[in-house]
Amino acid sequence: MKKKLFISLLVGLLCFTLVGCGKTDNKKGEKGKITLETYGGVPENWEYTIEDSSIVAYDSLENDEIDKDAEGGRVKQYFYFKGLKEGKTTIKFEYTNVVTNKISDTKTYSVSVDKNLNVTIK
Repeated sequence: MKKKLFISLLVGLLCFTLVGCGKTDNKKGEKGKITLETYGGVPENWEYTIEDSSIVAYDSLENDEIDKDAEGGRVKQYFYFKGLKEGKTTIKFEYTNVVTNKISDTKTYSVSVDKNLNVTIK
């Protein structure tokens, strides 16, 4: 009987430990990321518009050259957004020619910010 109780307690303690001591994920302020692709040397840029800028704001941009040895090669752009307050909004990106202002592509993303200011983008 003592052996069964010991094993039960041990299994319970292990389960409790594996799920983070019973706590939920407490990360705060996780930024959202949108990944877009462009090409080096083209006169086009991704420009964004935030529907409700009181909920989410632009934070930073990182570029990653995919075809490093190719002129005009692919570049992945990572746009990061931080939460300002809980709510939902949209971010619209337009691939705009800087010379003619013509838009060749549009992408719209749904954004949710939770009470801990974690950003989720779909």
